[in-house]
Amino acid sequence: MFIRKLLLCLMLGFMFSYTPNTECDCDEPVNIWFKVSNDQSNPNYGQVIALDMSQGQSFTDGVFIYLVLSDANTNEEVILTFPIGQWVVEAKDEIQIEFDSLEEYLRNTEGSLIEKK
Repeated sequence: MFIRKLLLCLMLGFMFSYTPNTECDCDEPVNIWFKVSNDQSNPNYGQVIALDMSQGQSFTDGVFIYLVLSDANTNEEVILTFPIGQWVVEAKDEIQIEFDSLEEYLRNTEGSLIEKK
């Protein structure tokens, strides 16, 4: 009888002292930006690319700021261009075009659809 109680206490002690490892690499990657490719000459046009922001180059010509980065999946060089100062988008704004291409991408990949409000 004493041995059963001792074994029961040991088993309960082991059960309650066990703590599973909760560390997980399930989070979003650090220093990665995601963007829909809008370069029509590239075969990845309309696909989501992952930009590695942990390293790269930046320079300016006085009118634009250029970021030279690499695609985290293919290691291809990607250049992002930002105008310096104020700018205005004419006609159908670029944000709407980007949103439309993202909607189309999600429909084609059976992802969840983002709805405009």
